[in-house]
Amino acid sequence: MNDKHYSLTETFTVTSISREDLTHPVVGFTVSEASRVSDEHMRIIASKLGNNYSNQILKSSIKKATDLVINKK
Repeated sequence: MNDKHYSLTETFTVTSISREDLTHPVVGFTVSEASRVSDEHMRIIASKLGNNYSNQILKSSIKKATDLVINKK
């Protein structure tokens, strides 16, 4: 780390979602179904996923990634 202080509220993209992700067996869409999901619906789905940032699993993942990058563990 360095001595410079950065904004705590600046955001960074964590991930993205595509229609192909909807075809994963856990989600269960067929390719045909996924290809008919509108851009607006995809934006809403992405927004809902983005709003789920408080999920404990994500916090655990952030900890692991931070340890790898910052602490080189």
